[in-house]
Amino acid sequence: MKRLNSAYLVLVLFLVLPAAAQRSSSQPSALFSRKASVFSGTISDDGHFVVADRDLEVWTVINPEALKGREGKSVTLQVQTVAGAHELRVLSVRTASRENATSLAKWSDSAFRR
Repeated sequence: MKRLNSAYLVLVLFLVLPAAAQRSSSQPSALFSRKASVFSGTISDDGHFVVADRDLEVWTVINPEALKGREGKSVTLQVQTVAGAHELRVLSVRTASRENATSLAKWSDSAFRR
């Protein structure tokens, strides 16, 4: 009888442990949103935070090495956000050009000829 109980115990362990291992390995990717979103903001001086242009909220960057060399600059990011937290994973970075903001109104435009 003891052999039968120990055989059942071993069988249960062989069935439960692989299922638990599969669940724990897929859990980190389940935290992130599946769809990437576009996010624009200014990177902090240390590169660990981004301040959103839209609502001035501070977001924590999970992979700050992706923002290396762009500290303090205004950027457009393609990110995946963490559900329930102000954290994001950077997928791609594009430095925002400041030229468009200053060159919208030109003195040679017809609006200034009056």
